[in-house]
Amino acid sequence: MLLLVSATAFASSGKTYQLAELGMSIDIPTEYVVFTRDITDNDPNLSAYGLCKSDLLSLMKSRNIYLNAWDKDVNFEIIVTMIESKINDFNLMSDTVLNTLASSFKSAYIDRGITVEKYEIYQHDQAKFIKVYINQPNGADKVYGLQYYTVYDNKAINVTMQSYSGKINSDKETILKSIVSTVHFDKGPQMVESPTDTDDSEAFLYTDKDTGSTFTVPANWTQESLSAERAFLDIMFTSNKEPGLNILYGSTDMWSEIPSGMKKGVSRSDIDNSIFTADELAEIMGVDKESISIVTYGGKEYYQYTAAATSSTYGINLEVMVTGVVRIENGYVYMFLFSGDTQNAYYKDFESLIRSVKYPNTGSLFDFFS
Repeated sequence: MLLLVSATAFASSGKTYQLAELGMSIDIPTEYVVFTRDITDNDPNLSAYGLCKSDLLSLMKSRNIYLNAWDKDVNFEIIVTMIESKINDFNLMSDTVLNTLASSFKSAYIDRGITVEKYEIYQHDQAKFIKVYINQPNGADKVYGLQYYTVYDNKAINVTMQSYSGKINSDKETILKSIVSTVHFDKGPQMVESPTDTDDSEAFLYTDKDTGSTFTVPANWTQESLSAERAFLDIMFTSNKEPGLNILYGSTDMWSEIPSGMKKGVSRSDIDNSIFTADELAEIMGVDKESISIVTYGGKEYYQYTAAATSSTYGINLEVMVTGVVRIENGYVYMFLFSGDTQNAYYKDFESLIRSVKYPNTGSLFDFFS
């Protein structure tokens, strides 16, 4: 819209703007030109920018815009949008679940020709926002954007800055953050009660009855059954501190699946990490070979990778980052999965679990005949 209007500015009076349909108010600096859906026929900014009330209102409704503001030189604009949401409230989501939701934005934005540079969680005094840095082509140039996205009371609300004068620098970031900080919702926030120290569960020992291997599950993780039978996964542990965060474990007997004719001169103990290269394992696991690395826990070597998986939450397909750690020992394949990447605050619990693994003693002459 702004690319079609004059750069001559006419400042409106500053005030707190009450957006009734959104159930919120927001403060806009006095030097900005501001339009809401309550446009009056005699608004001087209409004539100053060569705009027509009916056309502007039609545009705002078609694009779900409830407030549009820009600085006097039209270097950037601030846009507040809202649509109804299947999700109830970001406040009811853990940061883990919210980061998972944020990761799903990338493909949706790509479909609209928009690149997501990065995202992070921003904690407002009433709401949780996902702060998204974006850009998109505009002729030979790029338009850069910074978006604060929240869902509050079943309303998906965006407060977005679009820059027409280069990247979102620290000055522009400060401007938008100061505006978002003034957002006030009419209804009080829904909050999830934080676990207390008295609710902490103790660490416990898990034993794989099929292999005899054991490991210690850290405190504040609970054993759960899988919702469906999996080919390679046996059990799941969920975090008591961070809802939506899981550790999954499974083992499978590779030795028993080798045809007997191929076992001549080979023992079960020969089936270990050395039978695959990192590239071969990447192909088997369906991940990029660049994502495979070798790590050591408890004196044992493992193949480690981080990859994207897809799940569905609230009817939305989400891209979930999963970190896998795999070891082959004595003819068994052991797999550990963490529903996050290595930067997750709870990844240390995952590492603690793997360091504690005790594998059965291996290497028997009877392996040749088993």
